[in-house]
Amino acid sequence: MKEIISMVDLDMLKNRAIVKVFPAKYIILKEGSTEPYSMYIVLSGKAEVWTNFNNAQRSQMATLEPGSFFGEMSLFLREPRSATVIASTDVTLLELTPENAMEVLKQNPELPYGLIALLCRRVQELNTRVSELSKK
Repeated sequence: MKEIISMVDLDMLKNRAIVKVFPAKYIILKEGSTEPYSMYIVLSGKAEVWTNFNNAQRSQMATLEPGSFFGEMSLFLREPRSATVIASTDVTLLELTPENAMEVLKQNPELPYGLIALLCRRVQELNTRVSELSKK
């Protein structure tokens, strides 16, 4: 995931994106929430991605480190959040909003390809998980 950072001009991105800082244990996004329809890139710190966070069957899906991103489904599909994201340490994020995302993608031509490649990797990982669960 760290390769996302290498695909963007961080100085340009910082001028167009919104820098947000959250303390450890802060709930950044809640599953099912609708706005903002933004995508985030982790600059520093760590965050955790959870599904079904508010019930006994919650599941940790990922740990996000610098270079990781989340929220892309809401940005591109304008649908409710599919997971809850919590800062596991103090975390600094760059927020790409629907208003600034297209400009950032156009000015960083490697970024759309990188996002697609990483999304494909996530689909592969989910397929593997589903396959493993179906064997149990």
